[in-house]
Amino acid sequence: MGQFIWFHPCEDVDAISVTANPEGFTTQNSVRHLLGYDQEVMVDAAKASNDKYEIAILNKSTPPLLLVPQTYGKKDSLFLINDLIAACNHLKVKKLHFTHFGFIQKKLPKNEVKEILRVMLDPHIQSTIEIVIWDVDSRVEGEFKKYKLSA
Repeated sequence: MGQFIWFHPCEDVDAISVTANPEGFTTQNSVRHLLGYDQEVMVDAAKASNDKYEIAILNKSTPPLLLVPQTYGKKDSLFLINDLIAACNHLKVKKLHFTHFGFIQKKLPKNEVKEILRVMLDPHIQSTIEIVIWDVDSRVEGEFKKYKLSA
């Protein structure tokens, strides 16, 4: 069907990060329904996030929502993962629900995933994040398991 129709948050997370994509049956809309955000607020926040190419923090609900601009697997994810970590540091997030790869429309952006993991696992990065719950589309789970990262 090509539609994301279900979302379940993990318990006791301090924030949920989701791709800024308010159009159709998307993760952002599923999370919006769950957290009770107004659709117009979410559309405006997603547009601003994508236009400025930076993280938008929506904290009118618990847990806060971090909107991450769309990369389509082709834009600078290095900047965005560092911006996401900075937003998490600002909010003192210890447990992050990272939803960005829970539903893959086309092909898994392997280089982007590797870059994100490399930054998140870098011991030199200052981060309040202690736990990341990373949603993975079951159709690409095997590809994730193949990744070998050098420290």
